[in-house]
Formats: sequence, C-alpha cells, structure tokens
Amino acid sequence: MFFTFVIIVGTIIVVSRAKYSLNWGDLLVLLTPLCWQIAHFFSKRLMTAHKEITPMLIATARTLYGGAFLFILSGIEGANQYDKLGITNILLLLIFQGIIGFALHYSIWYEAIKRLNLSKATTLVSVYPTFSILLAWLILKELPTFYQLAGFALIMVGIFGLSGIKSEHRENNILKHTAG
Repeated sequence: MFFTFVIIVGTIIVVSRAKYSLNWGDLLVLLTPLCWQIAHFFSKRLMTAHKEITPMLIATARTLYGGAFLFILSGIEGANQYDKLGITNILLLLIFQGIIGFALHYSIWYEAIKRLNLSKATTLVSVYPTFSILLAWLILKELPTFYQLAGFALIMVGIFGLSGIKSEHRENNILKHTAG
C-alpha cells in the first residue's frame, strides 16, 4: 500500500506541475490506466476461473472488440480516413504496429499476468513513463521540469519498492512443481 501511494503522489506531482489543477488532457491520461486495470482485472479473473481461456484468446478478443468499437466511433465522429490505407507506407506501418504493437504486446502481457500477481505485473509495466520522459528529452528536445523529475523519482521509488515484493501466485506454483 505504501509504495502504491508513493506512485500515486509521484503521478500527481508530474501531472499537476505544482499548480494542483487538472485539464481534460490530464484527466484522460489518468483515466487510461484505470481502464486498463479494469480490463486486466477481468481478464485475469477469466483466465483463472476458466482454464480453456488462454492469454492468446484474451489478446485476440480485446484487439478485435476494441478495433470494432474504434471503427464505429471513427465513422460516427467523421474522422474516417480510410483512403489513407491505400498508401503503401502507411498500410505497412499500420500492419507492423498491429502485429508488434498490439498482437505481440497483448499476448506477452496476458501470459505475464496469468503467472504473476496483477498488482506486481502492473507495477513493473509502470516503468514506461521513464521511456516517455527520456525519449521526449532525446528526440523532441523537451526538457523535463523540476516537478516532472521529482514526480518521476517518486514513481521510481514506488516501482522498485513494489517490484521487490514476492509474487504469491508464482511462489505457490514453484512450490507445487518442486513438491511434485
């Protein structure tokens, strides 16, 4: 609980930029992990309760349903740019993103949460903001502010603290295999 609280405080510092006010973009960024966690919670529950439901099935269903929803939403919003799919470079980039960015990513992720405590797996994934800050600095030349660095430091303390917690599910599986 302590390390989770540290991560939340660090995130609030990064997002609020010491003004302690949030805009719509900040709220959307904060809601994204909440939506992921809800999906991960139910996915883990499904895989645990029904052994025939595999990580590959969860990844496939999530991508299929998400894609269908976004396709419909795109049509409703009038943001359909389907003519761009005829441009070879864009189509190849989208195929690569679909295979590597989604299919492989989701398959690996659901295999991980099947084997680890969900809270620990999610914590380990929380390291991605470090890459965002680093790449924004190196590629986009965006210098992080003091508050971003301070919040980042707190997030890292929380992540390292949580990553040191033993995964009960994994420990129980190891004990079962060594005893058998």
